[in-house]
Amino acid sequence: MIRRPPRSTLFPYTTLFRSLESKIGPRYASFISTILILGATTLTYFTIKMSFMMVLLTYGIMFGFGVSCGYGATISNGVQWFPNNRGLASGFVLAGYGLGAFIFNPIQSLIINPHNNPPSKNGFFEEDGVLERIPKTFLILGAIYFTVQMIGCVLICRPSEQTVSEEKPVEEISLTPLEIIRRKEFYLLWLSMFCTTTSLSFVSAMYKTYGETFIRDDRYLAILGSVTSIFNCLGRITWGLLMDRFQFVNCMRALTSIGACLLFTMPITFIGGKIIYTIWCMAVYFTLAGVFAMAPAACSNFFGKKYMSANYGLIFTNNIACGVIVALLTSLLISRIGYNGLFFILGAFCTVGCILTFVLEGVLNKKPNHCEKNRQINKVP
Repeated sequence: MIRRPPRSTLFPYTTLFRSLESKIGPRYASFISTILILGATTLTYFTIKMSFMMVLLTYGIMFGFGVSCGYGATISNGVQWFPNNRGLASGFVLAGYGLGAFIFNPIQSLIINPHNNPPSKNGFFEEDGVLERIPKTFLILGAIYFTVQMIGCVLICRPSEQTVSEEKPVEEISLTPLEIIRRKEFYLLWLSMFCTTTSLSFVSAMYKTYGETFIRDDRYLAILGSVTSIFNCLGRITWGLLMDRFQFVNCMRALTSIGACLLFTMPITFIGGKIIYTIWCMAVYFTLAGVFAMAPAACSNFFGKKYMSANYGLIFTNNIACGVIVALLTSLLISRIGYNGLFFILGAFCTVGCILTFVLEGVLNKKPNHCEKNRQINKVP
């Protein structure tokens, strides 16, 4: 299965691109993103025949540049259109990002493995027929990405001053990236997001190989990836909506608690086979994906929306550490402690994230002048 490069490949240059968006506007930033992604995907058709390092350069670094340029532009633009419903706005924007697997997983499987051949015992495909179809898949994906993104470039625009004034946004502060790195809220938000995204990233990367340990049906697992993307999408919208009504710390506390329970019990899903494993995967995606809607809105609420793109870029650098941890878990520990041990570690990550919400709440309560006006956005009417 061809997946988007890990989000850790977007950094450390993500903050630079998100600052660029504030200068040239979301439409031009999205167009630059379109060209970079088209170039990266098309070039991978050639580099995949050369070496892993060349693929890393095109589908890792170059693709990461492209995603980084467009990712922040769309989130920031959504928040600007709906300043009083930031969680819901970012949830809808990022729902589209999460829904991608629903469309592309079946397409990739039909192109690469049209006969639904099972993988080898190590969980990977080694048949020449399957491997030979991979390069041309990048050309097809490149054409689809370009078409969809160009439609987006035409549609995206900044709101007019009249539109923003009608929303009657709450008066707020505007902290720059250099200012937020001196605040405890930044590091607590960074760490809580790191704990959650690490867990979800592992499940996203390994749900198929883990499922293949007791489900010998490649096409079913590909369909499962598509189905879970729907719950990924719905989870972002739902948690974003909840955050607009309740405080971030309360929603994050609930999210991490539910996520921990799901991950601690994931090893028993083999007992129920396809049905139970499907339910658990859908629940994990619905729950943990909510952090991607809540974190941008929380960043805007805590530090202001003027520098939201750049500030969120700093918070999102947690994915550098996330990428390293997931790589270590999959390459070094999986052979020693197995999937059961790894799911226990991931459950512990979510538990730590839950504990951090209590610390964050204490910090916010001690700084009423800093956050009180912004927190009013999230209180129950």
